[in-house]
Amino acid sequence: MSSKRKESSSKWTPFIRVIPHRDGAEVELGADETYWQNSFYTVVKSLLESEEDGAVHLSIRQNQRKAVRDWRHFQRIKNELVGPEREGIEVFPPESNLVDTANQYHLFVYPEGMSSPFSWSQGRHVTDDPDDEATRQWIESMGQDPNEVAGAVQRPYEIEEE
Repeated sequence: MSSKRKESSSKWTPFIRVIPHRDGAEVELGADETYWQNSFYTVVKSLLESEEDGAVHLSIRQNQRKAVRDWRHFQRIKNELVGPEREGIEVFPPESNLVDTANQYHLFVYPEGMSSPFSWSQGRHVTDDPDDEATRQWIESMGQDPNEVAGAVQRPYEIEEE
């Protein structure tokens, strides 16, 4: 079995707090930084306001340092390390401010109770079947034609075991 196959069949494990090391020596962290790791990702959690309920920066990398983007994984990371009812955003800066030196991703999480003006407010609706009746009704309630989104493809929604 190839290593790619093994990696894709891995189970999500809970994040544990870790002490980072580089070249065999412990890396000194900032006063408001913690490192977290699970079976897929390593995350540096930085409190931007020195408080857990304040703004937070999550610097995320896949453990094998590959270029990976899985929206559901990033949502889960935000939920597990900051909270399920907090909103996070990813910033795509102007080219003049671009920093792109590693396969590292950054989420900036708003303080508790705050959100961006770009948020969705339609409520939760998660499905992998755009043809089921509840989904069709939800799409119609949004003022859209369910037939126009026919053929949309979503990978199956699985609650990954811990």
